[in-house]
Amino acid sequence: MNEKIKKLIEQMTLEEKISLLAGSDIWHTSAVSRLGIPAIKVTDGPYGARTQADNNSDHTYPATCFPTGVAMAATWDVNLVQRIGEVLGDETRERACAVLLGPCVNIHRTPLGGRNFESFSEDPFLSSNITVAFIQGVQSRQVGVSVKHFALNNQEFARFSISSEVGERAIREIFFPSFEKAVKVAGAWTAMCSYNKINGTHASENRWLLSKILKEEWGFEGLVMSDWFATHSTVEAANAGLDLEMPGPARFFGRDLVSAVKQGRVSLEVINDKVSRILSVVEKSGAFDKPAKKVQIKNTAVRRKLARQSAAESFVLLKNDGRPLPLKKSKIKTLAVIGPNAAQACVEGGGSSMVKPHYKVSPLEALKKVCENKIKIRFEAGCRSNRLTPVLPARFLISKPGKTGLKAEFFANNDFRGRATTERIDRNFHFRWFGDKPPARNISFDNFSARWSGDFRAPVSGKYKFGILTQGWARILLDSKEIVSTRGLSFASDFDIAEENTGECELQAGKVYPFSIEYQKNPDQKSL
Repeated sequence: MNEKIKKLIEQMTLEEKISLLAGSDIWHTSAVSRLGIPAIKVTDGPYGARTQADNNSDHTYPATCFPTGVAMAATWDVNLVQRIGEVLGDETRERACAVLLGPCVNIHRTPLGGRNFESFSEDPFLSSNITVAFIQGVQSRQVGVSVKHFALNNQEFARFSISSEVGERAIREIFFPSFEKAVKVAGAWTAMCSYNKINGTHASENRWLLSKILKEEWGFEGLVMSDWFATHSTVEAANAGLDLEMPGPARFFGRDLVSAVKQGRVSLEVINDKVSRILSVVEKSGAFDKPAKKVQIKNTAVRRKLARQSAAESFVLLKNDGRPLPLKKSKIKTLAVIGPNAAQACVEGGGSSMVKPHYKVSPLEALKKVCENKIKIRFEAGCRSNRLTPVLPARFLISKPGKTGLKAEFFANNDFRGRATTERIDRNFHFRWFGDKPPARNISFDNFSARWSGDFRAPVSGKYKFGILTQGWARILLDSKEIVSTRGLSFASDFDIAEENTGECELQAGKVYPFSIEYQKNPDQKSL
Protein backbone atom coordinates (compact mmCIF):
# COMPACT_ATOMS: atom_id res chain seq x y z
CA MET A 1 0.00 0.00 0.00
CA ASN A 2 1.53 3.33 -1.02
CA GLU A 3 1.50 6.44 1.16
CA LYS A 4 -1.27 8.21 -0.77
CA ILE A 5 -3.71 5.32 -0.35
CA LYS A 6 -2.64 4.80 3.27
CA LYS A 7 -3.36 8.45 4.12
CA LEU A 8 -6.76 8.36 2.38
CA ILE A 9 -7.78 5.31 4.39
CA GLU A 10 -6.69 6.98 7.63
CA GLN A 11 -8.94 9.97 6.88
CA MET A 12 -12.03 7.96 5.97
CA THR A 13 -14.93 7.18 8.29
CA LEU A 14 -16.18 3.62 8.53
CA GLU A 15 -19.24 4.57 6.51
CA GLU A 16 -17.11 6.13 3.77
CA LYS A 17 -14.91 3.04 3.58
CA ILE A 18 -17.86 0.71 3.22
CA SER A 19 -19.52 2.99 0.68
CA LEU A 20 -16.62 2.13 -1.64
CA LEU A 21 -17.32 -1.60 -1.40
CA ALA A 22 -20.41 -1.52 -3.63
CA GLY A 23 -21.10 0.10 -6.97
CA SER A 24 -23.07 3.32 -7.18
CA ASP A 25 -25.05 1.97 -10.15
CA ILE A 26 -24.75 -0.76 -12.73
CA TRP A 27 -21.45 0.40 -14.25
CA HIS A 28 -19.75 2.72 -11.74
CA THR A 29 -17.90 2.27 -8.49
CA SER A 30 -18.68 4.75 -5.71
CA ALA A 31 -16.95 8.05 -5.03
CA VAL A 32 -16.02 9.86 -1.80
CA SER A 33 -16.16 13.49 -2.89
CA ARG A 34 -14.95 14.84 0.47
CA LEU A 35 -11.55 13.22 -0.07
CA GLY A 36 -11.36 13.59 -3.85
CA ILE A 37 -11.88 9.89 -4.51
CA PRO A 38 -13.54 9.54 -7.93
CA ALA A 39 -15.80 6.80 -9.23
CA ILE A 40 -14.55 4.74 -12.16
CA LYS A 41 -16.62 3.06 -14.85
CA VAL A 42 -16.41 -0.53 -16.04
CA THR A 43 -17.67 -1.87 -19.36
CA ASP A 44 -18.70 -5.26 -20.65
CA GLY A 45 -16.38 -7.27 -22.87
CA PRO A 46 -14.57 -9.45 -23.66
CA TYR A 47 -14.25 -9.06 -27.45
CA GLY A 48 -15.49 -5.49 -27.78
CA ALA A 49 -15.72 -2.42 -25.58
CA ARG A 50 -19.47 -2.71 -25.11
CA THR A 51 -20.90 0.41 -23.48
CA GLN A 52 -24.54 1.28 -22.98
CA ALA A 53 -26.27 4.20 -24.66
CA ASP A 54 -27.93 6.82 -22.49
CA ASN A 55 -31.37 5.17 -22.59
CA ASN A 56 -29.87 2.10 -20.84
CA SER A 57 -31.20 -0.37 -23.38
CA ASP A 58 -29.22 -2.72 -25.56
CA HIS A 59 -28.71 0.15 -28.03
CA THR A 60 -24.99 0.09 -27.35
CA TYR A 61 -22.55 2.55 -28.83
CA PRO A 62 -20.74 1.23 -31.91
CA ALA A 63 -17.34 -0.35 -31.31
CA THR A 64 -14.91 -2.63 -33.10
CA CYS A 65 -16.24 -6.18 -32.80
CA PHE A 66 -13.44 -8.72 -32.70
CA PRO A 67 -13.88 -12.49 -33.07
CA THR A 68 -15.17 -14.26 -29.97
CA GLY A 69 -12.84 -15.78 -27.40
CA VAL A 70 -12.99 -19.29 -28.85
CA ALA A 71 -12.03 -17.85 -32.26
CA MET A 72 -9.13 -15.86 -30.77
CA ALA A 73 -7.71 -19.04 -29.26
CA ALA A 74 -8.17 -20.88 -32.57
CA THR A 75 -5.58 -18.54 -34.11
CA TRP A 76 -2.89 -19.96 -31.76
CA ASP A 77 -1.24 -16.55 -32.17
CA VAL A 78 -0.37 -14.77 -28.92
CA ASN A 79 1.07 -11.75 -30.73
CA LEU A 80 -2.15 -11.27 -32.68
CA VAL A 81 -4.26 -11.59 -29.51
CA GLN A 82 -2.04 -9.07 -27.73
CA ARG A 83 -2.65 -6.59 -30.55
CA ILE A 84 -6.39 -7.19 -30.20
CA GLY A 85 -6.04 -6.48 -26.48
CA GLU A 86 -4.28 -3.20 -27.21
CA VAL A 87 -7.16 -2.00 -29.41
CA LEU A 88 -9.70 -3.12 -26.80
CA GLY A 89 -7.77 -1.13 -24.20
CA ASP A 90 -7.76 1.94 -26.43
CA GLU A 91 -11.49 1.69 -27.11
CA THR A 92 -12.27 1.14 -23.43
CA ARG A 93 -10.46 4.40 -22.63
CA GLU A 94 -12.27 6.14 -25.48
CA ARG A 95 -15.52 5.27 -23.71
CA ALA A 96 -14.15 6.78 -20.45
CA CYS A 97 -14.02 3.35 -18.79
CA ALA A 98 -11.25 2.07 -16.51
CA VAL A 99 -11.90 -1.68 -16.55
CA LEU A 100 -12.89 -4.07 -19.34
CA LEU A 101 -14.94 -6.98 -17.96
CA GLY A 102 -12.96 -9.79 -19.57
CA PRO A 103 -11.33 -12.01 -20.59
CA CYS A 104 -13.59 -14.97 -19.91
CA VAL A 105 -11.20 -17.88 -19.32
CA ASN A 106 -13.46 -20.69 -18.10
CA ILE A 107 -12.58 -24.05 -19.58
CA HIS A 108 -14.91 -25.71 -22.08
CA ARG A 109 -16.12 -28.93 -20.44
CA THR A 110 -19.24 -29.62 -22.52
CA PRO A 111 -20.31 -28.43 -25.97
CA LEU A 112 -23.58 -27.30 -24.37
CA GLY A 113 -21.84 -24.61 -22.27
CA GLY A 114 -23.88 -21.44 -22.86
CA ARG A 115 -20.85 -19.14 -22.83
CA ASN A 116 -18.27 -21.37 -24.50
CA PHE A 117 -17.97 -18.84 -27.30
CA GLU A 118 -16.69 -16.23 -24.82
CA SER A 119 -14.02 -18.52 -23.35
CA PHE A 120 -10.83 -19.52 -25.09
CA SER A 121 -10.46 -23.28 -25.08
CA GLU A 122 -10.91 -26.70 -23.52
CA ASP A 123 -7.14 -26.90 -23.18
CA PRO A 124 -5.60 -25.21 -20.09
CA PHE A 125 -2.22 -24.62 -21.78
CA LEU A 126 -3.65 -22.85 -24.83
CA SER A 127 -6.17 -20.93 -22.74
CA SER A 128 -3.55 -19.68 -20.27
CA ASN A 129 -1.18 -18.40 -22.94
CA ILE A 130 -3.95 -16.62 -24.87
CA THR A 131 -5.17 -15.19 -21.53
CA VAL A 132 -1.80 -13.64 -20.77
CA ALA A 133 -1.49 -12.09 -24.24
CA PHE A 134 -5.01 -10.62 -24.05
CA ILE A 135 -4.45 -9.09 -20.60
CA GLN A 136 -1.03 -7.69 -21.42
CA GLY A 137 -2.49 -6.01 -24.49
CA VAL A 138 -5.42 -4.40 -22.67
CA GLN A 139 -3.48 -3.33 -19.59
CA SER A 140 -0.69 -1.76 -21.66
CA ARG A 141 -3.25 1.02 -22.30
CA GLN A 142 -3.75 1.93 -18.61
CA VAL A 143 -6.98 -0.04 -18.58
CA GLY A 144 -7.60 -2.96 -16.24
CA VAL A 145 -9.16 -6.31 -17.01
CA SER A 146 -11.50 -8.38 -14.88
CA VAL A 147 -10.53 -11.99 -15.49
CA LYS A 148 -13.68 -14.08 -15.17
CA HIS A 149 -15.56 -16.06 -13.98
CA PHE A 150 -13.61 -17.31 -10.97
CA ALA A 151 -14.21 -20.21 -10.93
CA LEU A 152 -15.70 -23.32 -12.56
CA ASN A 153 -18.44 -21.38 -14.34
CA ASN A 154 -18.86 -23.95 -17.10
CA GLN A 155 -22.61 -23.88 -17.75
CA GLU A 156 -25.43 -21.35 -17.84
CA PHE A 157 -28.28 -23.63 -16.78
CA ALA A 158 -29.22 -22.87 -13.15
CA ARG A 159 -26.06 -20.80 -12.88
CA PHE A 160 -27.28 -18.96 -9.76
CA SER A 161 -27.71 -22.16 -7.76
CA ILE A 162 -25.71 -24.96 -9.43
CA SER A 163 -22.76 -26.39 -7.53
CA SER A 164 -19.68 -27.49 -9.49
CA GLU A 165 -18.50 -30.59 -7.63
CA VAL A 166 -14.84 -31.04 -8.56
CA GLY A 167 -11.82 -32.54 -6.84
CA GLU A 168 -8.85 -30.29 -6.01
CA ARG A 169 -6.45 -31.96 -8.44
CA ALA A 170 -8.80 -31.42 -11.39
CA ILE A 171 -9.42 -27.84 -10.25
CA ARG A 172 -5.72 -27.07 -10.12
CA GLU A 173 -4.73 -28.89 -13.31
CA ILE A 174 -7.67 -27.96 -15.55
CA PHE A 175 -9.67 -25.00 -14.25
CA PHE A 176 -7.08 -22.85 -12.45
CA PRO A 177 -4.12 -22.46 -14.87
CA SER A 178 -5.63 -19.61 -16.90
CA PHE A 179 -6.57 -17.67 -13.76
CA GLU A 180 -3.21 -18.37 -12.13
CA LYS A 181 -1.26 -17.07 -15.13
CA ALA A 182 -3.59 -14.07 -15.34
CA VAL A 183 -2.46 -13.17 -11.82
CA LYS A 184 1.16 -14.28 -11.67
CA VAL A 185 2.29 -13.48 -15.23
CA ALA A 186 -0.11 -10.87 -16.61
CA GLY A 187 -0.88 -9.00 -13.37
CA ALA A 188 -4.64 -8.70 -13.83
CA TRP A 189 -6.05 -5.66 -12.00
CA THR A 190 -9.31 -7.33 -11.03
CA ALA A 191 -10.98 -10.73 -10.91
CA MET A 192 -14.71 -11.44 -11.12
CA CYS A 193 -16.14 -14.31 -9.10
CA SER A 194 -18.75 -16.53 -10.67
CA TYR A 195 -22.43 -17.12 -9.93
CA ASN A 196 -22.17 -20.81 -9.18
CA LYS A 197 -21.22 -22.69 -6.05
CA ILE A 198 -17.96 -24.60 -5.82
CA ASN A 199 -18.33 -27.81 -3.86
CA GLY A 200 -21.38 -26.41 -2.11
CA THR A 201 -20.28 -22.81 -1.41
CA HIS A 202 -21.04 -19.81 -3.62
CA ALA A 203 -17.92 -18.38 -5.26
CA SER A 204 -18.61 -14.94 -3.76
CA GLU A 205 -18.37 -16.35 -0.22
CA ASN A 206 -15.82 -19.10 -0.81
CA ARG A 207 -12.87 -18.33 1.45
CA TRP A 208 -10.75 -21.17 0.06
CA LEU A 209 -11.17 -19.79 -3.47
CA LEU A 210 -10.88 -16.02 -2.93
CA SER A 211 -8.51 -15.73 0.03
CA LYS A 212 -6.48 -18.92 0.39
CA ILE A 213 -5.83 -19.56 -3.31
CA LEU A 214 -6.22 -16.23 -5.10
CA LYS A 215 -4.89 -13.73 -2.58
CA GLU A 216 -2.57 -15.76 -0.37
CA GLU A 217 -1.17 -18.56 -2.55
CA TRP A 218 -1.05 -16.62 -5.84
CA GLY A 219 -0.34 -13.22 -4.29
CA PHE A 220 -3.18 -11.41 -6.10
CA GLU A 221 -3.02 -7.68 -5.26
CA GLY A 222 -6.06 -6.55 -7.24
CA LEU A 223 -9.71 -6.39 -6.25
CA VAL A 224 -12.28 -9.16 -6.41
CA MET A 225 -15.67 -8.05 -7.71
CA SER A 226 -18.86 -10.06 -7.84
CA ASP A 227 -20.54 -10.95 -11.05
CA TRP A 228 -23.70 -8.88 -11.39
CA PHE A 229 -26.11 -9.83 -8.56
CA ALA A 230 -23.87 -12.76 -7.57
CA THR A 231 -23.39 -11.59 -3.95
CA HIS A 232 -25.48 -13.65 -1.53
CA SER A 233 -24.42 -12.58 1.95
CA THR A 234 -22.75 -9.85 4.00
CA VAL A 235 -20.51 -11.34 6.67
CA GLU A 236 -19.66 -14.55 4.81
CA ALA A 237 -18.79 -12.75 1.55
CA ALA A 238 -16.79 -10.01 3.29
CA ASN A 239 -14.72 -12.48 5.31
CA ALA A 240 -14.25 -14.79 2.32
CA GLY A 241 -12.43 -12.13 0.28
CA LEU A 242 -15.03 -10.41 -1.89
CA ASP A 243 -14.04 -6.73 -2.21
CA LEU A 244 -16.68 -5.12 -4.43
CA GLU A 245 -20.38 -5.89 -4.74
CA MET A 246 -21.75 -5.19 -8.22
CA PRO A 247 -23.93 -3.66 -9.37
CA GLY A 248 -24.96 -0.88 -7.02
CA PRO A 249 -26.58 0.41 -4.99
CA ALA A 250 -25.49 -1.94 -2.21
CA ARG A 251 -27.70 -4.79 -1.11
CA PHE A 252 -25.22 -6.62 1.15
CA PHE A 253 -22.14 -4.35 1.36
CA GLY A 254 -23.96 -1.32 2.76
CA ARG A 255 -25.62 -0.67 6.11
CA ASP A 256 -25.55 -4.37 7.00
CA LEU A 257 -21.79 -4.41 6.59
CA VAL A 258 -21.41 -1.29 8.75
CA SER A 259 -23.37 -3.05 11.48
CA ALA A 260 -21.32 -6.25 11.07
CA VAL A 261 -18.07 -4.30 11.62
CA LYS A 262 -19.45 -2.52 14.68
CA GLN A 263 -20.55 -5.87 16.09
CA GLY A 264 -17.10 -7.38 15.50
CA ARG A 265 -18.26 -9.96 12.94
CA VAL A 266 -16.06 -8.39 10.26
CA SER A 267 -12.77 -6.79 11.28
CA LEU A 268 -11.70 -3.27 10.36
CA GLU A 269 -8.50 -4.77 9.01
CA VAL A 270 -10.55 -6.75 6.45
CA ILE A 271 -12.40 -3.57 5.42
CA ASN A 272 -9.17 -1.56 5.07
CA ASP A 273 -7.70 -4.25 2.83
CA LYS A 274 -10.71 -4.10 0.54
CA VAL A 275 -10.59 -0.30 0.37
CA SER A 276 -6.87 -0.33 -0.44
CA ARG A 277 -7.44 -2.76 -3.32
CA ILE A 278 -10.22 -0.61 -4.79
CA LEU A 279 -8.21 2.60 -4.43
CA SER A 280 -5.22 0.91 -6.05
CA VAL A 281 -7.28 0.20 -9.20
CA VAL A 282 -8.59 3.79 -9.20
CA GLU A 283 -4.99 5.00 -8.99
CA LYS A 284 -3.72 2.71 -11.76
CA SER A 285 -6.44 3.98 -14.06
CA GLY A 286 -5.21 7.55 -13.65
CA ALA A 287 -8.61 8.71 -12.36
CA PHE A 288 -7.05 10.53 -9.39
CA ASP A 289 -5.03 12.73 -11.70
CA LYS A 290 -7.35 13.29 -14.64
CA PRO A 291 -11.10 12.60 -15.09
CA ALA A 292 -11.86 10.17 -17.90
CA LYS A 293 -13.09 11.90 -21.04
CA LYS A 294 -15.58 10.13 -23.29
CA VAL A 295 -15.06 10.35 -27.05
CA GLN A 296 -16.51 8.50 -30.00
CA ILE A 297 -14.82 5.16 -30.63
CA LYS A 298 -12.77 5.48 -33.77
CA ASN A 299 -13.72 3.28 -36.73
CA THR A 300 -10.27 3.15 -38.28
CA ALA A 301 -8.89 1.17 -41.20
CA VAL A 302 -6.22 -0.31 -38.92
CA ARG A 303 -8.81 -1.64 -36.48
CA ARG A 304 -11.02 -3.02 -39.25
CA LYS A 305 -8.02 -4.78 -40.79
CA LEU A 306 -7.06 -6.34 -37.46
CA ALA A 307 -10.61 -7.60 -36.89
CA ARG A 308 -10.71 -9.18 -40.35
CA GLN A 309 -7.23 -10.66 -39.97
CA SER A 310 -8.01 -12.23 -36.62
CA ALA A 311 -11.26 -13.70 -38.00
CA ALA A 312 -9.42 -15.17 -40.99
CA GLU A 313 -6.66 -16.60 -38.79
CA SER A 314 -9.25 -18.35 -36.62
CA PHE A 315 -10.45 -20.59 -39.45
CA VAL A 316 -9.08 -24.13 -39.32
CA LEU A 317 -9.31 -26.28 -42.46
CA LEU A 318 -9.17 -29.93 -41.38
CA LYS A 319 -9.28 -31.56 -44.79
CA ASN A 320 -9.06 -30.43 -48.45
CA ASP A 321 -8.74 -33.61 -50.52
CA GLY A 322 -8.48 -32.79 -54.21
CA ARG A 323 -8.02 -29.11 -53.27
CA PRO A 324 -11.59 -27.92 -53.99
CA LEU A 325 -10.86 -24.89 -51.84
CA PRO A 326 -10.47 -22.06 -52.51
CA LEU A 327 -13.31 -21.94 -55.05
CA LYS A 328 -12.40 -20.63 -58.50
CA LYS A 329 -14.87 -18.13 -59.94
CA SER A 330 -13.96 -19.08 -63.52
CA LYS A 331 -15.14 -22.68 -63.01
CA ILE A 332 -18.43 -22.05 -61.18
CA LYS A 333 -21.79 -21.31 -62.80
CA THR A 334 -24.14 -21.84 -59.86
CA LEU A 335 -23.44 -21.64 -56.13
CA ALA A 336 -25.77 -23.03 -53.44
CA VAL A 337 -25.72 -21.14 -50.17
CA ILE A 338 -27.51 -23.08 -47.44
CA GLY A 339 -27.97 -22.36 -43.78
CA PRO A 340 -29.95 -20.13 -41.41
CA ASN A 341 -27.01 -17.85 -40.68
CA ALA A 342 -25.93 -17.30 -44.28
CA ALA A 343 -28.28 -14.36 -44.86
CA GLN A 344 -27.57 -12.63 -41.55
CA ALA A 345 -24.29 -11.50 -40.07
CA CYS A 346 -23.92 -13.60 -36.92
CA VAL A 347 -20.66 -12.16 -35.66
CA GLU A 348 -21.09 -12.77 -31.93
CA GLY A 349 -22.79 -14.89 -29.31
CA GLY A 350 -25.00 -12.33 -27.59
CA GLY A 351 -25.73 -11.71 -23.93
CA SER A 352 -23.55 -9.38 -21.89
CA SER A 353 -20.76 -9.72 -24.45
CA MET A 354 -22.91 -8.40 -27.30
CA VAL A 355 -21.25 -5.58 -29.24
CA LYS A 356 -22.82 -3.25 -31.77
CA PRO A 357 -20.34 -3.32 -34.69
CA HIS A 358 -19.73 -0.31 -36.88
CA TYR A 359 -21.04 -2.44 -39.75
CA LYS A 360 -21.96 -6.08 -40.51
CA VAL A 361 -21.84 -8.06 -43.76
CA SER A 362 -23.56 -11.45 -44.06
CA PRO A 363 -21.92 -14.33 -45.97
CA LEU A 364 -24.68 -14.13 -48.59
CA GLU A 365 -24.13 -10.39 -49.11
CA ALA A 366 -20.38 -10.91 -49.41
CA LEU A 367 -20.71 -13.74 -51.91
CA LYS A 368 -23.08 -11.73 -54.08
CA LYS A 369 -20.61 -8.86 -54.15
CA VAL A 370 -17.64 -11.10 -54.96
CA CYS A 371 -19.50 -12.98 -57.67
CA GLU A 372 -20.64 -9.75 -59.38
CA ASN A 373 -23.68 -11.39 -61.05
CA LYS A 374 -21.34 -13.73 -62.96
CA ILE A 375 -22.35 -16.70 -60.80
CA LYS A 376 -25.94 -17.64 -60.04
CA ILE A 377 -26.46 -17.86 -56.29
CA ARG A 378 -29.32 -19.88 -54.83
CA PHE A 379 -30.01 -19.43 -51.14
CA GLU A 380 -32.05 -21.66 -48.82
CA ALA A 381 -32.30 -21.08 -45.07
CA GLY A 382 -32.51 -24.81 -44.38
CA CYS A 383 -33.13 -25.85 -40.79
CA ARG A 384 -33.67 -22.93 -38.43
CA SER A 385 -31.22 -22.87 -35.53
CA ASN A 386 -32.57 -19.99 -33.44
CA ARG A 387 -34.06 -20.89 -30.05
CA LEU A 388 -35.95 -17.60 -29.83
CA THR A 389 -37.93 -15.71 -32.45
CA PRO A 390 -35.49 -13.33 -34.20
CA VAL A 391 -35.67 -9.69 -33.14
CA LEU A 392 -38.29 -7.81 -35.14
CA PRO A 393 -36.56 -6.02 -38.08
CA ALA A 394 -37.29 -2.30 -38.34
CA ARG A 395 -37.46 -2.46 -42.14
CA PHE A 396 -40.90 -4.09 -41.95
CA LEU A 397 -42.26 -1.42 -39.58
CA ILE A 398 -43.64 2.02 -40.42
CA SER A 399 -43.73 4.71 -37.74
CA LYS A 400 -44.99 7.34 -40.18
CA PRO A 401 -44.92 7.69 -43.98
CA GLY A 402 -41.39 7.15 -45.22
CA LYS A 403 -39.99 6.31 -41.75
CA THR A 404 -39.12 2.85 -40.40
CA GLY A 405 -39.58 1.71 -36.80
CA LEU A 406 -42.37 2.30 -34.28
CA LYS A 407 -43.49 5.28 -32.24
CA ALA A 408 -42.63 4.64 -28.57
CA GLU A 409 -44.59 6.21 -25.70
CA PHE A 410 -43.57 5.86 -22.03
CA PHE A 411 -46.05 6.47 -19.20
CA ALA A 412 -45.32 7.21 -15.52
CA ASN A 413 -47.79 4.53 -14.40
CA ASN A 414 -48.41 0.86 -15.07
CA ASP A 415 -51.58 1.17 -17.14
CA PHE A 416 -50.99 3.75 -19.91
CA ARG A 417 -52.93 6.53 -18.18
CA GLY A 418 -52.60 10.18 -19.10
CA ARG A 419 -50.01 11.70 -21.41
CA ALA A 420 -46.74 9.99 -22.22
CA THR A 421 -43.70 11.43 -20.44
CA THR A 422 -41.49 10.54 -23.40
CA GLU A 423 -42.14 9.95 -27.09
CA ARG A 424 -39.53 8.74 -29.57
CA ILE A 425 -39.03 6.47 -32.57
CA ASP A 426 -37.47 3.07 -31.82
CA ARG A 427 -35.95 0.83 -34.47
CA ASN A 428 -34.48 -1.85 -32.21
CA PHE A 429 -36.70 -4.06 -30.04
CA HIS A 430 -34.13 -5.87 -27.94
CA PHE A 431 -34.12 -3.93 -24.66
CA ARG A 432 -32.35 -4.62 -21.39
CA TRP A 433 -33.21 -2.27 -18.54
CA PHE A 434 -31.73 -2.39 -15.05
CA GLY A 435 -32.80 -0.61 -11.89
CA ASP A 436 -30.12 2.07 -11.88
CA LYS A 437 -31.66 4.07 -14.71
CA PRO A 438 -35.20 4.10 -16.18
CA PRO A 439 -35.55 3.67 -19.95
CA ALA A 440 -37.10 7.14 -20.38
CA ARG A 441 -37.33 10.51 -18.63
CA ASN A 442 -39.64 11.25 -15.70
CA ILE A 443 -40.65 7.67 -14.92
CA SER A 444 -39.84 5.27 -12.10
CA PHE A 445 -38.07 2.04 -13.01
CA ASP A 446 -40.62 -0.02 -11.07
CA ASN A 447 -43.73 1.91 -12.11
CA PHE A 448 -44.09 2.52 -15.83
CA SER A 449 -45.74 1.25 -18.98
CA ALA A 450 -44.80 1.65 -22.62
CA ARG A 451 -46.53 1.37 -25.98
CA TRP A 452 -44.97 1.06 -29.43
CA SER A 453 -47.31 1.71 -32.35
CA GLY A 454 -47.23 1.96 -36.13
CA ASP A 455 -47.80 -0.38 -39.08
CA PHE A 456 -46.38 -3.74 -40.16
CA ARG A 457 -45.88 -4.44 -43.86
CA ALA A 458 -45.83 -8.15 -44.66
CA PRO A 459 -43.04 -8.93 -47.18
CA VAL A 460 -44.54 -12.28 -48.28
CA SER A 461 -47.83 -14.13 -47.84
CA GLY A 462 -47.98 -16.87 -45.25
CA LYS A 463 -48.03 -17.69 -41.56
CA TYR A 464 -46.09 -15.33 -39.30
CA LYS A 465 -44.90 -16.03 -35.76
CA PHE A 466 -44.45 -13.24 -33.21
CA GLY A 467 -42.77 -13.72 -29.83
CA ILE A 468 -42.39 -11.88 -26.51
CA LEU A 469 -39.72 -12.54 -23.91
CA THR A 470 -39.93 -10.11 -21.03
CA GLN A 471 -39.79 -9.56 -17.27
CA GLY A 472 -43.20 -7.92 -17.14
CA TRP A 473 -46.56 -8.13 -18.90
CA ALA A 474 -46.68 -7.49 -22.62
CA ARG A 475 -48.78 -8.17 -25.67
CA ILE A 476 -48.65 -7.68 -29.44
CA LEU A 477 -51.71 -6.49 -31.36
CA LEU A 478 -51.89 -6.77 -35.13
CA ASP A 479 -54.87 -5.38 -37.04
CA SER A 480 -56.49 -4.74 -33.63
CA LYS A 481 -56.26 -8.46 -32.72
CA GLU A 482 -54.14 -9.79 -29.87
CA ILE A 483 -51.54 -12.15 -31.37
CA VAL A 484 -49.52 -13.04 -28.28
CA SER A 485 -49.68 -11.95 -24.65
CA THR A 486 -47.99 -12.56 -21.30
CA ARG A 487 -50.60 -10.54 -19.39
CA GLY A 488 -51.72 -12.18 -16.18
CA LEU A 489 -48.73 -14.53 -16.08
CA SER A 490 -46.01 -14.54 -13.42
CA PHE A 491 -42.65 -13.31 -14.64
CA ALA A 492 -39.01 -13.68 -13.69
CA SER A 493 -37.02 -11.26 -11.58
CA ASP A 494 -34.97 -8.57 -13.28
CA PHE A 495 -31.90 -10.73 -13.78
CA ASP A 496 -33.50 -14.14 -14.35
CA ILE A 497 -34.17 -15.51 -17.80
CA ALA A 498 -37.85 -15.59 -18.76
CA GLU A 499 -39.50 -17.93 -21.25
CA GLU A 500 -40.69 -16.71 -24.64
CA ASN A 501 -44.40 -16.69 -25.49
CA THR A 502 -45.39 -16.88 -29.17
CA GLY A 503 -48.46 -16.52 -31.39
CA GLU A 504 -49.16 -16.95 -35.11
CA CYS A 505 -51.34 -15.35 -37.78
CA GLU A 506 -51.81 -15.40 -41.57
CA LEU A 507 -50.72 -12.26 -43.48
CA GLN A 508 -50.83 -11.20 -47.13
CA ALA A 509 -47.81 -9.93 -49.05
CA GLY A 510 -47.61 -6.16 -49.37
CA LYS A 511 -50.52 -5.50 -47.06
CA VAL A 512 -50.04 -2.95 -44.27
CA TYR A 513 -51.48 -3.86 -40.86
CA PRO A 514 -51.89 -1.63 -37.77
CA PHE A 515 -49.34 -2.94 -35.27
CA SER A 516 -48.62 -2.24 -31.60
CA ILE A 517 -46.71 -3.61 -28.60
CA GLU A 518 -47.83 -2.88 -25.03
CA TYR A 519 -45.63 -3.38 -21.96
CA GLN A 520 -46.24 -3.07 -18.21
CA LYS A 521 -43.16 -3.24 -15.96
CA ASN A 522 -44.79 -4.06 -12.64
CA PRO A 523 -48.52 -4.50 -13.30
CA ASP A 524 -51.38 -4.99 -10.89
CA GLN A 525 -54.05 -7.57 -11.73
CA LYS A 526 -56.65 -4.79 -11.34
CA SER A 527 -55.20 -2.98 -14.36
CA LEU A 528 -56.44 -5.67 -16.74
